[in-house]
Order: sequence, then C-alpha cells, then structure tokens
Amino acid sequence: MRDKILLLLVLSLVLLPIISSSLGSFKVNECVDIKTILNTSWVNLSTLNYPNGDLIVSNQIMYNIAGKTFNYTTCNTSQLGTYIYDYFDADGNTYVNSFEITPSGFGAIGSGEGTTIAMAIIVMLIVAIIFIVGGFKMPNIALQVIGVGLGAVILMSTVLFSMVILMQVVGGFSSIISGYETFWFVIKILTGIGILGLLIFAILFSWKLWMIKKGFRDD
Repeated sequence: MRDKILLLLVLSLVLLPIISSSLGSFKVNECVDIKTILNTSWVNLSTLNYPNGDLIVSNQIMYNIAGKTFNYTTCNTSQLGTYIYDYFDADGNTYVNSFEITPSGFGAIGSGEGTTIAMAIIVMLIVAIIFIVGGFKMPNIALQVIGVGLGAVILMSTVLFSMVILMQVVGGFSSIISGYETFWFVIKILTGIGILGLLIFAILFSWKLWMIKKGFRDD
C-alpha cells in the first residue's frame, strides 16, 4: 500500500506549480498594459521580446498615465509563453520584468493550490480504491454492487477533476470557471445515474428476496 501511495505522490507532481510571471498572465492576442510605478520624471521601455527571443519593440516611451504610474500597451501577444521586457528611468535605474501569455489568460496554479489539489486527488483515489476493494469483499452481492458502484463514481469523479486541472494548466479551457462548471455538470449526471442504478438494483434485489420468501422462486 505504501508503494501505491508513493506512486500517486510522484504522479501528482505534474499538478505542482510553475512559477507565474511577475506582471501576471494574459490571454493570447489580447493587449497587455505594461505598468510600473516609479518616483521619476520619465520611463523608457528599453526592449520587449517574444518568448522565442524576437524583438517586439525597442526604446519606446512609457506614458505617464497617473501620478508616478507609467504605462506602455502592447498588442503583439500572438505567441504563447513568457515575454521579457526591461526599462529604465530618468535617474538611470534599470529594471527587468516579464508577463505570461496563455490560451485562457489564467496563469499556472500556485504552490499552495497545487499541493492542495494534488493531495485532494490522492485522497479521492484512496477512497475510491477502498470502496472498490471493500465492495468485492462484502458478504452479499447487494453490498458488493453498492461498494463497487460508489468506488467507481468516486474514481470517475477523480479522473474528470484531474482532467479539468490538467487542461487548465496547459490552457485547454477559455476559462477555469467553465472547466469547473463542466466538471460539476458531468459529476451530477454520473451521480444521478449511479443513484438510479443502485435504486433499480435495490428494488430488483428486494423483489427477488420477496419472491424467494414467498416460495415463488428456489434460488
């Protein structure tokens, strides 16, 4: 059992975080406002590069939009990945920063979130395995079906939840909210089907026991 848990922990590492860029994450092909707050009279954007290293702009003025806030807007965000830029102020200070472009506009899962999600998936897998294994060891077929059925529903829920998280990490959803909505919708359907199936089984099994008790059936 310890080896299985260790294997699950190793597999869960795929859900652990990638450190997000300091400016934030933005959706592909949408404009990004590169803002900074500096106590200076002017700021110039020295260079801005695509993730592949190609230069987007060079030596452009960052406009003062409010107080000490300076901004430069770029709409050249067709490539996915990390855009690195550097800028300097009137006092000669230089700075380097970056932002991330993803299909959905959402960044990578944070370290705390990644650990929590990974542990939740592991717990769900363990619970599913316990129900399935325990179900097969039940003394009668009714309890076996219930145990295995519940374990299968939990296992399917775990797989779907993992798919939602994985697709969000690689940018498969336009919004993580839509991903979760899809996940819960499918879970509701699976739960409903599972409950209906167990109810039908319970009715049929009870009917069989009643028939045997009344002597209409021998087995």
